[in-house]
Amino acid sequence: MKKRITGAILAIMMLALTVVTGCSLVTTNWNKYYNATVSIIYDANNQEVAKISKRELVNAYERYRAYFEQYYGTDNKEASVNQTLEQLESQKLMVLAAEKQFKQENADGEVLSKEEKAYLWEQTNDALQTKFLAYVDRVSGNTSSASSSTNADLVRQTIYHSNASLNSDYTINKKQTTEQLLDKFDWDGSERDATQQEYKMLIYNNLVALVESVQGSLYSEAFTEYRKALQNQENGLNKDKRIVDLFISEIESLYKDNYENYLIQKYTEQYRPTKQLSDVTVNQMLELYINKVLNSYTKYEKEGGSYESDVLSDLSQIYYFKNKPTDTKFYTVAHILFKFDDPEMYTQAQTELANHKITQEEYDQKIADLAVTPVVRKATSEDEDGIIYEEVTDKADKKVYEYDVNSLYTQIKTVIDGITDPYKKAEQFDKFIYLYNEDPGIMNAEYNYVMGLNKSEAEGASESEVITLEDGRKYKSYSNMVSEFTLAGAELYDDGRGQIGDLSPLIITENGFHILMYTGACQNYFTTIVDQFEAGEEKIVLGQGAIDTLNSDAARLNARTNKKIFDVLYDELAQNNFSTFQSETALMLRQDKTFKHFDSQYRDLF
Repeated sequence: MKKRITGAILAIMMLALTVVTGCSLVTTNWNKYYNATVSIIYDANNQEVAKISKRELVNAYERYRAYFEQYYGTDNKEASVNQTLEQLESQKLMVLAAEKQFKQENADGEVLSKEEKAYLWEQTNDALQTKFLAYVDRVSGNTSSASSSTNADLVRQTIYHSNASLNSDYTINKKQTTEQLLDKFDWDGSERDATQQEYKMLIYNNLVALVESVQGSLYSEAFTEYRKALQNQENGLNKDKRIVDLFISEIESLYKDNYENYLIQKYTEQYRPTKQLSDVTVNQMLELYINKVLNSYTKYEKEGGSYESDVLSDLSQIYYFKNKPTDTKFYTVAHILFKFDDPEMYTQAQTELANHKITQEEYDQKIADLAVTPVVRKATSEDEDGIIYEEVTDKADKKVYEYDVNSLYTQIKTVIDGITDPYKKAEQFDKFIYLYNEDPGIMNAEYNYVMGLNKSEAEGASESEVITLEDGRKYKSYSNMVSEFTLAGAELYDDGRGQIGDLSPLIITENGFHILMYTGACQNYFTTIVDQFEAGEEKIVLGQGAIDTLNSDAARLNARTNKKIFDVLYDELAQNNFSTFQSETALMLRQDKTFKHFDSQYRDLF
């Protein structure tokens, strides 16, 4: 078990290298403290191979402590620190082995080719700007991932690419990764090396140019916050360090992370099987799926887990849905939001009606007069990862129906109604979301919004929990959405009679105007799993053909996108296999090494 944990955490550490915020423990402000050696690695000839400093251990521990605490518990810091140190040692050995091999392979004796150096320079440049934009979000109070663009008017629609495909003989083809580390890098032939001072300065100057490109105080304030954080990281060691030197140190740290990450990936990829046939099998995938279903079944049918709240909060963790007639039925909807030009007018009209200051007719007229100027975007570029949309600001570039929300609704409905395949309807609706929607929560979401209805509980529910459909049907509702939105979703569900791709009328909530699309009921794909379990079968199995269902449109996580349960299962197993492989590689490199730990230097971290 420990071997699998080790591999999994090593993979997590490598994946996290370029996205961490680099915070450090607040400790004694002594150079001696941070420069102390906590581990020395010796080879079979008792020659020193590498050292690990207290600074490296402190930073790594803060960076990855949450992952270790999942396994060792929050009270067992000693185990977490020791595991961190073991991972650092394995990572150091992999980097050294990779450097030795690539020097021998390259004609010029360099570890990296000129293209690889340029690639890592670009990765470091992007990493610095990405971290800066996180400070922009923090200063602005915006935590939406959509705000991580350098331009608030840009929206990216990400596209999932399956990592495997299913053959007719139930073998699995994997997507080749060995030669794809640089596939997305369009190298123009120019030399850039982030280890050279002039190119470090170029990265820094690019950040300064980004800060100065945006008028107002937001980016300047974010730059100041970033600078303060870098000063705090120094912990008083270099209190008079110039701003440029603070950022040069940050650039060097980011480059080191990217460099080691790249070398380890490249090194380990060379030892993976190069054949197209995946080492993940259909039987493994079905066994994993069965376990996920039974875990959900046991939690909610046997142990009395908080079923309704769990489904609403994280559908990705639910693989079994209660299906008795009296159970809550869950379904999903997507939507497009058009915000009011002046949201206060809606609130004011509601208040006036509630206080009897206006009649219902006057209220209806105020609502009819509410102004909505649809946000209109256009696709400006596309790459392997997705499509970039930019807001259209010139009225002359807008189509006639894009000026008015009612006309735009008519256009969207006409296009959707003209499509026969329900999943094609959902895919087209997804395009409309990126063209017009103003709710960032629905963009690039793995699942659409979830809602549930329970007819048997309606009688005992409170007034706020009950919804009544147009024909008088009453239900207890489970939803995180406002009441008008929830009611429109229930009408689309229609006791399970709704069809994927069905559209609501244009509805109004306190947030604006909405178009809802029904995107399917939450369902169990194989009742035989639970049947076998309840019958006491020793080995619960599904025939290989079951994978066809999990690879079908019906098993999409989101009717708007193409990721399926098949992909979830494959990706999890492939990652586990790769983590195990990395663990084996690390064990191989450790075999003839001796590790001397100076635990007195890091016992304070316990």
